[in-house]
Amino acid sequence: MNLSYSLKAYEEGMTDGIKEGHFSLLIKLLRKKFKHIPEKYIDSLTDLENDTIISIALRIFELETLEDLDVFLLVK
Repeated sequence: MNLSYSLKAYEEGMTDGIKEGHFSLLIKLLRKKFKHIPEKYIDSLTDLENDTIISIALRIFELETLEDLDVFLLVK
């Protein structure tokens, strides 16, 4: 097995795991604040880059309604 390929796969797995952890925490925070989150928001949040997920989580106290998420999302 090629060591550089193995290292790259490991790094990608770590990156994916970190993003999944941040996403999971964001969903928990949003559910705690707003109780119910429509599926359209969850689907849109899933597609975001990790930096955007972190930005939303850091601004959780500034969000007054779920529609405030629309700044970060392409929700129709």
